[in-house]
Amino acid sequence: AGMGLQSHISIYGPDLDEIKRSIEEYAALGLKLRISELDVSMYKNNNAEDPQVSMPNPELMKMQSDYYKELFKIYRYYAKHIEAVTFWGVADSDSWLNYFPVVGRRNYPLLFDDNGQEKEAFYSVMDF
Repeated sequence: AGMGLQSHISIYGPDLDEIKRSIEEYAALGLKLRISELDVSMYKNNNAEDPQVSMPNPELMKMQSDYYKELFKIYRYYAKHIEAVTFWGVADSDSWLNYFPVVGRRNYPLLFDDNGQEKEAFYSVMDF
């Protein structure tokens, strides 16, 4: 038996220890896990209260890269319980989070930028 964990998350959370606990609890039930629809938003909340990011600054890009790095450390540690990790898209230009849930607001949640070039987050995932 298995379970999919939709992973639309943010540079602000969930806390990585929460992710570990979730994996451990599901694994304790004997479930194989699939991490699905992974993306790491630049916004704390999915509402208009967050200031709009017209283009992520280096600090935000570093936060995203660091979060992806730590997230994949967890995935690798628990690899015997995780069958697959899939992303919700490839490049920021095609993210479903662009203009949703806030009309007119861009997001930059994936490993490749609008031009299909690797972001720092890509290397955080691939370098281990």
